[in-house]
Amino acid sequence: MIKATIILDIRRKTKKGFPVKIRCKRTYINLGIYQSTTKLKRTPEIIDREIKLAHEINYCNKNNLSFEESIEIIKNGINDDLQIYLLEKKLADLKDKTNIGILEFYDIIIAERKHKKISVEFYEVTKVQIKNFIIIDEPINNIDYEWVNKFILHKKNAPAGVMSYLKNLRAVYKEAQRRNSYHIKKDNPFLGIIKTIKPKDVQEVTIKDFKKLQIYTPNKFVSKTNAFKMQRNIDLWLFQFLIGGHDLIDIANLKNVGKRVKFRRYKNRNKPHGGEQVDNLLVPKAKEIYQKYDGFKFIPHPSEETKYKNFRNNYNRSLKIISKDLELTSILKSKTPRYVFRTFAGEMMMDTLVLMQLQGHKPTEVTFSYQRKLPNKIIDKQLLKMEKRVT
Repeated sequence: MIKATIILDIRRKTKKGFPVKIRCKRTYINLGIYQSTTKLKRTPEIIDREIKLAHEINYCNKNNLSFEESIEIIKNGINDDLQIYLLEKKLADLKDKTNIGILEFYDIIIAERKHKKISVEFYEVTKVQIKNFIIIDEPINNIDYEWVNKFILHKKNAPAGVMSYLKNLRAVYKEAQRRNSYHIKKDNPFLGIIKTIKPKDVQEVTIKDFKKLQIYTPNKFVSKTNAFKMQRNIDLWLFQFLIGGHDLIDIANLKNVGKRVKFRRYKNRNKPHGGEQVDNLLVPKAKEIYQKYDGFKFIPHPSEETKYKNFRNNYNRSLKIISKDLELTSILKSKTPRYVFRTFAGEMMMDTLVLMQLQGHKPTEVTFSYQRKLPNKIIDKQLLKMEKRVT
């Protein structure tokens, strides 16, 4: 911040008198005005210059100008050339501030997610795809419609694959926009490009398929170890279904199971309070399976990402083999129990509120804000009906 004042320099008198000057620190600017007395007279001319000087000082401080730049303004006034210079200077400073690279910011986001113990797998995958495209890191502000379109052409993947990468990049781009210090432009370069991919039809599983699963006998050429694992995978899949059609990752995260299965869905772990609590009855068949495999301790915990992912992949491969051996209506997967439970519940005319509570969903309509949770005796009855239907 600079300060300046108008003074009468009485150190040396000229033929015209004492010079009136502007003093800024140890720098003096002669105004070409002279007075004969030794005390500054605030004439109309001086008052006008004081007003102009106050405006100039305010302008310099507001724009954070250097001392040298401020002196030039006091000498020459505020003109168009100066304004253009300052705008260009601001633009240059802004470009310096927005120099954070796409890959650099990905590293920041990945590190933050790891610290919060949130999955980073797809962020790392997308970063590799972007790195292969740009080779050398470039500013996030370079991302525009043309950049995105070139990325799509570069990938030459199936649309769903490209869209997955773009959705992840869009999430990172929006996060950068939220951080004001990066000065990211307020636009949406993905508008009109990211499109919703039509979901695949839910694969059908019939009651007959359930019966086949429960009498499955592996091929005689399968080793005892693999035969055991295949039977274990069938039981695991049935258990997922019998507790309400819950995800494999939630089975891996189960703790302190008694007469009931209580947990908050792993996918909601970053929501306030962890989302809705699941509190479902451990029906007899599910209890039998749970005790048979000692609480599924063989499943790696989700925090061990690589081990868990490998287990899930092997689990799905095993289910595929079993599905083909039994000639099931469709190929079973680790996610299938949730869809099948939802389908069967609809066929049984199960109340939507009951189903949502069983599957850990929270009703969002205003009317449900006045609705307390249903008592266990109501939801337990529906779960027992489901068990009876498939066993």
